[in-house]
Amino acid sequence: MTKLGAIITRLPAHELAIRRLSAIDASFLSACEDFEAGAAAMQLWANAGPGYTARTQEYRDLLAELEAEILTDLATHLQHIPGSDTDVTADHAFDLPRHSKN
Repeated sequence: MTKLGAIITRLPAHELAIRRLSAIDASFLSACEDFEAGAAAMQLWANAGPGYTARTQEYRDLLAELEAEILTDLATHLQHIPGSDTDVTADHAFDLPRHSKN
């Protein structure tokens, strides 16, 4: 089973294209799976508390790079599909829940 949940959550308008491209392109699938692992790790560090903001930021930066790679691959793929919308941008800013001090 592939792990596409994090990237589909991040780019819900492109779910079909993500699923299709991940089924035929191993490199794209790998980038999506890396995004999934990175999102889980970032959340882990974010939940560890305010002392881990630097580590959390490292993962946020990594995810931004992976997202850019994934968006580029999607745009390239969609250019070859007649009638497809090639505007592949993120639907929202990439945010984490803030750690509360309780």
